[in-house]
Amino acid sequence: MDIWQIITLSVTQGITEFLPISSSAHLVLVPKLTSWPDQGVLFDLGVHVGTLFAVMIYFRKEVFTLLKGFKNFLLGRFAESDTKLFLLLVTSTVPLLIFAPFLKGWVEHAGRSLVVVATTSIVYGLLLYWADKRVLYCENKQKILYQKGAFVYGIFQVLALIPGTSRSGICMTAGRLMGFSREESSRYAMLMSIPVILILGVYGFYEYLTVEGQPVGSLSNLALGAVLSGITAFVAIHALMRFVEKVGFLPFVIYRVLLGFGLLAFVYL
Repeated sequence: MDIWQIITLSVTQGITEFLPISSSAHLVLVPKLTSWPDQGVLFDLGVHVGTLFAVMIYFRKEVFTLLKGFKNFLLGRFAESDTKLFLLLVTSTVPLLIFAPFLKGWVEHAGRSLVVVATTSIVYGLLLYWADKRVLYCENKQKILYQKGAFVYGIFQVLALIPGTSRSGICMTAGRLMGFSREESSRYAMLMSIPVILILGVYGFYEYLTVEGQPVGSLSNLALGAVLSGITAFVAIHALMRFVEKVGFLPFVIYRVLLGFGLLAFVYL
């Protein structure tokens, strides 16, 4: 990999991981739309680790709360607010862990086609727009997330296994459908990314290292990719949290729809 490929992929991952436009779709698209070879699973995992550090640093107060909640859980202090937040994220993560093994084969092959990416980009972009507009006219004033709502988040997150869906976008859609504000929906969607990226990252590295014949990537490339994606992701999170409450999700929806139809035109015309 040359330096420009590393920079492009890292910045692309950093920008798109937490915006509701699908990072996996863009990582699939970059090598398909350029002359660059596919960067490989190991590099994808490396830049995801960078975005994991970004969200943990940005939401460091919540991360400390989660760590305290984990400790309280082990001590049996289930009534503590810290423990409740920890259990909410556990509840939101369980559905993905259940369904991921069954969908893994399809996602790695048919799911990475441009047609699939284009279709999910359009469909789930429009769903986000509908959910965002719908909640503006409903009377749901819910402000507290309970276990049932956390499980709904988790079910929606399973859809993000399909490239082009956007994990953050589909979780924001779930939050808006349940009546949460744009900021609350975005915040919880990002907190949900912490256990997901951590678990899938550890599993991915383990699988990569235990499969014979896998090419060994450059550690310097991985390190540079992780740093660049982390810095970019931190900036993207900061911008998103300020942007969505004032402007909403419409600009992201427009981008997703245009991207989807552009890809379909690229494939069929």
